[in-house]
Amino acid sequence: MKKLTDAGGRIGALVSGSGREAGQSQLPDVVDRLVHKWALQYWQPSSEFGRLETKDAAAGRVHQEWNELKERKVPFLGVEPPSAEAVRERINSLECYSTYASRHGLAAAARKFLAKGEPVEAGRPFERIYMDGTEYRHALFYSDEYQIPAAKLKGVMAMDCFSQFVFPFPVFAGPFRAEMGLRALRGVMTPPNLSDEAQEDDPSLGLMFGLPSDILLDRDRTLIAPGTIPQILAIVSTVELAQAYHSDAKSKLENFHKFVKRLIEYCPGQVLAPRHKYDPGYDPIKEARVTRAQYADLIEQCRLQWNATAKEALGARSPNDLMRGYLAEHGPRLTDPGEIWRALSRTPSERSLLTTNGLEYEGIRYRWNRDGVNEVLSSNYHKTPFSKRIAGTAKVEVTIRVWDDDLDMIEVYDEKNHSYHRMYSTDPGYTSGLSLWEHHAYPASEKLEIIRIVEQSHLPAKRTLDKLDTRNNRDFGDALIRAVFDEVSVGI
Repeated sequence: MKKLTDAGGRIGALVSGSGREAGQSQLPDVVDRLVHKWALQYWQPSSEFGRLETKDAAAGRVHQEWNELKERKVPFLGVEPPSAEAVRERINSLECYSTYASRHGLAAAARKFLAKGEPVEAGRPFERIYMDGTEYRHALFYSDEYQIPAAKLKGVMAMDCFSQFVFPFPVFAGPFRAEMGLRALRGVMTPPNLSDEAQEDDPSLGLMFGLPSDILLDRDRTLIAPGTIPQILAIVSTVELAQAYHSDAKSKLENFHKFVKRLIEYCPGQVLAPRHKYDPGYDPIKEARVTRAQYADLIEQCRLQWNATAKEALGARSPNDLMRGYLAEHGPRLTDPGEIWRALSRTPSERSLLTTNGLEYEGIRYRWNRDGVNEVLSSNYHKTPFSKRIAGTAKVEVTIRVWDDDLDMIEVYDEKNHSYHRMYSTDPGYTSGLSLWEHHAYPASEKLEIIRIVEQSHLPAKRTLDKLDTRNNRDFGDALIRAVFDEVSVGI
């Protein structure tokens, strides 16, 4: 009964784990020794077999020797040879300082291992940024009105290597996807949309953004699509990938994950992993009490607490303290926000039809920029053939750029004047914070109130920043600083 309880009360988990100790290979003994032999040969070449150029070459030698043993009728070999993936995983598991040095030399091993996965030390804020994603562990409801179970939320975040400051990041439903990684990058380089309470508690938080020099990305392609890296390189100096098979490649950011999950561990509705001991009758869906918006707000409060907490590794100072000191001495590292938004956007291949009634994209009507619409139509109306013109109005095919993490706004390109004009959705209650994935995932027949719940509903709408002209104003940095210091003196 104890083993059954340790397996979470699940018969299947008990049967799968029976007879095999933790860490023991599932391969037959003879086959396991064969795989281990060639995995070691890959790392430490011998004069007898020579150097194996690739891991697949090691898998090929395993298959060849397995077939020879099969012809000799050696028992307990199994029906098929071990897969190439099993050989690759064994090779990866043996990677350490000594094996890497045997294959690549001491200098290469020292660069890879002696710095604990973080070979480049940062000497100031914004010199190096880490990015990573995590999945949270709680079952949630869509809203107080519609207590329908929702999937666990995920987050993609960025941390400053020097100060360990975590920038505002998206908390979202659905799979990891590239647009959320770009949204996390915007959280580094554009002004944060803080709640009124957070801004009143510490007005200097509104200045903690800037242009990083180097970004260390996770290797997961769902966080940052490889095709967007050239766009990112247009605004930062370098982009790196974390080391493969090493969880400590971004250990500081991993510590933040643990910090948040420890704080919210006792939130109702925690989904427990099989290794945890719990009552077989426990149902996280029945225990759920928190909505998605409340959960996102809870994680944001954890982020603010992390940034405000003094850390021994930082000399008993907090990430906020280090950022304030840097900003006081050097000022924020600003650039034209329009360049940032442009670099992190996407241009659909199909052109859209613009009229005096705005335009439609993905079934959403955009119209709230009358001056911009009129300027584009007036400048480009002559390009529309007479046979395609509409009586009583104007019609122009235009190129747009979009942000898939937030469908509330698009930008229309004026080909004649070489400028972009922002256009907002006519239904901000639906589109504010709505991602393209959500827009496609939920059919129109479902209740709109469910879809209208945005992951960071505690943040003010981005339209409140329009007075600063956040995307096109060349003097944006000065305008932001004046706006902050006119209201309250920031002691940094």
